[in-house]
Amino acid sequence: QAGGQAVVKIKVDFDKTGFLSDRGIRKRLHLEEKRRKELEEEEIKMKQKRLEEEKERMEELKAKEKEEEEKRLKRLEEKQQKKKKQEEIVSQLRKIAIQRRTEAQRLMSVLLAEAAEARYQEEMREKEARVMEEHKKERTQRHIEETKLR
Repeated sequence: QAGGQAVVKIKVDFDKTGFLSDRGIRKRLHLEEKRRKELEEEEIKMKQKRLEEEKERMEELKAKEKEEEEKRLKRLEEKQQKKKKQEEIVSQLRKIAIQRRTEAQRLMSVLLAEAAEARYQEEMREKEARVMEEHKKERTQRHIEETKLR
């Protein structure tokens, strides 16, 4: 083979007049047909090789695209999980804030009730002290009147 092509040596028969004989023509036609078939087969092999290479490139490209899609989906899923975690944290913080606010309101109610009770007790003591003072004044007044009458 020379340069990837088959080299065929042809022995040609000439007749008495110097022209190719029927046998030579048939042999030449046969060799040309054989060469044409070899070239067609070579072309078919080259086309198949190119198709296989193209198929491999397409498969590699599909595999790469699939891998990129999987990575994209994984990143998307990670983002969604991160967002979900953040939402859960926000929800928990809201619940805690509500609990603390409720607890603060309860404490304020208790403190207000205690303050009201203390104020009531103070008013009662003042009222009792006034009543006692009035009784004391009345007794003193009666005592003075009794003393004057005697």
